Parts: sequence; structure tokens; C-alpha cells
Amino acid sequence: MVIKSFTADSVAAALKEVRTELGGEAVILKTRQHIGRGGSSRIEVTACLDNPTVAQASIALSDNKPHDRSGETVPPVSRIAYGIHGDHGTHTVENSMIPHDLAEIDRKLDLLLGMSNLTRTEVGHHSEQIQNLYLAMKEADVHEGFIETLIGRVLESCCDSDQFATAIKEEFCNNLSSMVSQQLEFKAGDRLLFVGPAGSGKTSVMGKLAASLVVRGREKVKLLSLDSSKVGALDEIHSYAELLGTAVTNPDQLDHGHEDKDRAIILIDSPALSPDVKKIQALKTQIEQLNPDYCFITLSCLTRTADMVMFAQMARPLSPTHLMMTMLDLTDRWGGIVAACQATGLKLALVTDSPSGVGTVQPPDPLLMARKILGTEVIGE
Repeated sequence: MVIKSFTADSVAAALKEVRTELGGEAVILKTRQHIGRGGSSRIEVTACLDNPTVAQASIALSDNKPHDRSGETVPPVSRIAYGIHGDHGTHTVENSMIPHDLAEIDRKLDLLLGMSNLTRTEVGHHSEQIQNLYLAMKEADVHEGFIETLIGRVLESCCDSDQFATAIKEEFCNNLSSMVSQQLEFKAGDRLLFVGPAGSGKTSVMGKLAASLVVRGREKVKLLSLDSSKVGALDEIHSYAELLGTAVTNPDQLDHGHEDKDRAIILIDSPALSPDVKKIQALKTQIEQLNPDYCFITLSCLTRTADMVMFAQMARPLSPTHLMMTMLDLTDRWGGIVAACQATGLKLALVTDSPSGVGTVQPPDPLLMARKILGTEVIGE
């Protein structure tokens, strides 16, 4: 077991240090605030790694001073030896530094060293709750930077350790709620454009939304496709139109001044986003001529979080107005929703959680998303 303290300007920065040296399995034992000369404030986070490898222990215990990059003097430290369980047996490693003034941690060190399960202590119980929330978000593909910032903000503002887990859930729900747009109301004459990468479900979503507008809203709808490269793209559009009894139009038949505002809602499909700048520019020109009222960037929950940024950059020249997430029924890892909202800078307006050809498109539910990502009941219901 290795226990180490990290000091930084904020909890988020200290947690990043913990993550870098001890990895994602480290458990937070305690946080405290140091007030330095001149009233400057520093945050100290004490973390524990229960079963480190020899390599992890070497990195974590390599220096002979407290982990503080501020240059300020920190309290004296004591030296203690730990058993490190590696691939070739147990090794004794010295040089772990623990500040004397961490009285609560010092009081429990003897217990912690003899335990493999931190849940037997009060500190460990709350740390385990936080760790479980961290791991749940990570497993759901919420990116680490967001998780560390969120937890760090809660630990800085919440003084009662008994409320840490509850406060983290509330903060997460509040964050998701801020990423969701108000329910959209489409009216006759509106033009809705759908852009996104190949396989994101643009055409299927367009068909579902058209069906909802025609069957439930009793709206007149026209369908249009700008995709001349995808095999069968126009056939798919015609199939939806035939089923719904709607018309298929083309850009030449539309009035660019929107003089048909009292007649139909126009739903416009587009070719897949491309890294080719020339193709994006050509699509941008077409879009500007159509002058859509809404431009939805459509992304799949199956898309890796790391790829959300790439697709957001591709779509930026097209000036998307809202975000739409698809294929929520195909994965339990909804963390990509967070990444998509942050990468695009857009509000999530619509989601779909049913297979192609069936189901509906609906407004997102922040509480449902939070419960799915955290894998637990959430606060605020």
C-alpha cells in the first residue's frame, strides 16, 4: 500500500497529479486547505493505492519531499515503510512522505496498513463511494478531464464528507441539464438540415422525425437529399416519402426566400462529413443557398469520445445549431453525450433510442441520462 499527499492550486489540479502518479485505482482519503503567507490558498489531497506494482511504487515514492509545485514550504514529514506487492514478491519501499499535521490520517495509518479493504473505515467508506462514481462515469466513456473537474469542484465546495457522493450526483445532473436545450417546436416553412459522419443515422433520424411530424403533428412535410455519393441514399428518401404520403423535392424546386413558409416543413439530408476541406466547402455553399432554420449535427453514442472532437471540427464550417444523438439503444455507455456537447459547444436537442425504421425522436431526459451513466438512482427525481 502507498499513501501520498499532493498539493496544488486547486483540487482538480491535485487530482490530476494523483491520476498521473498513482493511476485510476487510487482512492482519495482526505482533502484539506493550506493557507500560506500572504493569504494564498493551496489544496492538499491525500490518496492511497492499495496494491501498487513495483513500477507504480517507484514513481510514486521517488522524491524525498512533499508533492508541492508551488515552491512554498510545507509542513515537516515523517518516513514510513510499506509493503509493495509486485510480480516477484513483496518489496519494502521507504521514502513515503506523510505530513505530521494530517492528524486524522496519522490516527488511522496503523489500521489502513493492515487492511486490504478501505470500506472498514469512515474515510474509506466515503472514498469508496466517490471512487465508484468516478469508475461508473469512466466506464460509461465520460472523458477523464470532465470527471476530475466535476469531482474537484465538489470537493472544493462541499465541507461535509458525508455529503460528497450526493453532491457529486447533484453536480453531474446539473451539468447534464445545462447541456440540454429547451424542447423545439417546428412550424410550417421551417427547414431542418441534418449533418454528421457516415453511419451516424442521419437519414433514419430524418425519416423518424418526418413520421412524427406527419402522423402526430399533422404537418405537411417535404423531404430533400443533398447526398449524391451514398449508394441508395435517394431511394431511402423516396421510401420514407412513399410510406408517409409526402413529397420529395430538390434544391432547385425550393424558393431561397422561404416563400413556402405556410406550406411544408422541409427535412434535408446531407452527405457524410469528410476531412476533405473542398467537400466541406462545397457542402457549405449548398447549405447557405438553402438557408436552413435548424442545422443538427447528428452523432452516434457508439462513436468513441476521442472522435467526437474530430467530427465537431469537421462540422464547424457548416454552422450547426443543435446536437442530436442516435443509437442510445445499442450501448450502455452514454458518456459520449457529454463529450459531444462539449466538443460541439451545442445543446442536445433530440435523441433516438430505437432501431432504424421504428420508434421516435424525442427530447433528451437529463435525469435518465444521469441514471444510465452513473448506474444508480440519482438525486433530484
